[in-house]
Amino acid sequence: MSDDDLITLDETKLVAEGVERRIYVHPNDPTCLIKIPKVKSDDHYKRWTFGDLTKRFFPSTRTRSITKQHEEYQRLLREGQQSAASLPVSVFFGFTPTNLGRGEVFERVTNEAGENAPTLRGVHDQGDFDINELNAFVAQLYSLAICVSDLNPANFVYGYRHEKTGAKSAEKTWVLIDGYGDRFAIPIRTLNATTRRYSIDDAFKRSRKLPNLEWNAKERRFQRPTLT
Repeated sequence: MSDDDLITLDETKLVAEGVERRIYVHPNDPTCLIKIPKVKSDDHYKRWTFGDLTKRFFPSTRTRSITKQHEEYQRLLREGQQSAASLPVSVFFGFTPTNLGRGEVFERVTNEAGENAPTLRGVHDQGDFDINELNAFVAQLYSLAICVSDLNPANFVYGYRHEKTGAKSAEKTWVLIDGYGDRFAIPIRTLNATTRRYSIDDAFKRSRKLPNLEWNAKERRFQRPTLT
């Protein structure tokens, strides 16, 4: 690897941060994000829980959730009949070397100003939105039987997608940007479409609730609260 291949990121210019990764705008392409995994030492895992003990004594498991996300993404491409850009998850373009370590390059979904698109929580807090459009996105998750582990409101966004040429999509759409892949120790959720759809049921059931928006588990859709 030459110095010319290395992408230099400003560590202070975070645009988002999750439990496992820090996220930056690609300095050479504002329609892409670079996700940098957080490096944690053995001392970080001090609790006497199964998860902490496993990650302390088996360091390779610390990136398990990231690995499982990539596996699920590859499964969707391999088994589906759609292009990467038409999937309801952000496009993964591959890995790139950076001054902060190896980064993952992902599609960046944006708002009108070219900034990161708002999450479900942000859209909800801004006021009224088309719940039918949100439920169409949910239906697509079920139709493709995507294996998910975390569908909290911060893990899907509503905005414009971008082609490789930089062209912006004509309409906004919902996109899942994180929280997919079988992260559990016993990966039974990836057995078949039925168990993968169960993972969606379970993830929505466990997700953080928002005011004036309820999850209807029986009908597998969001709805406005019923007045009593």
